[in-house]
Amino acid sequence: MNTTTLSHSAFLSMLQGKLGALIIGLETITSPEVKKGGPAHVQKYSKGRIVVGASYAKAVRAQGGEGFESSSLPWGEWLISKKVVTHKGEFYLAHVRRNSPPLKSFFTSQGEIIDKADIKPFLRKVYENKRQAEAGVTGKKQVDFKLIKFSSIKTIKYGGRTFELVS
Repeated sequence: MNTTTLSHSAFLSMLQGKLGALIIGLETITSPEVKKGGPAHVQKYSKGRIVVGASYAKAVRAQGGEGFESSSLPWGEWLISKKVVTHKGEFYLAHVRRNSPPLKSFFTSQGEIIDKADIKPFLRKVYENKRQAEAGVTGKKQVDFKLIKFSSIKTIKYGGRTFELVS
């Protein structure tokens, strides 16, 4: 695999120069919140494809949420509409998940792989989105809107090339 480095500012320029939605491959490493009594120093490694630049409201309406309108961001502000949010000096890549396979993930604690069933009770529960449910979109038809901190992104695959994202 031929990997080139890509700075945050070059990635921002790349995203700004592309109109509409983009399919991007990602590898991320995050540190999920773990409830008291759970394993220490947990990291989540994820890999897969995401859609950047898609309209969250349109995605919910496409799932049957007629008349659904998204509310404003709970924190941060859009730097690049539907693609990048900035908050307290950090950049976040926005993406919408609808009818797409989940990212492939595994967890580690202190360098050892943890079985997902063993860590699940200690992770934050995912609840149904009430606003989508009120619009008629429930269960697996619900649309996820996620933000990934740039510093959590390790590699990006786009346009047949692989980039290592660096500060």
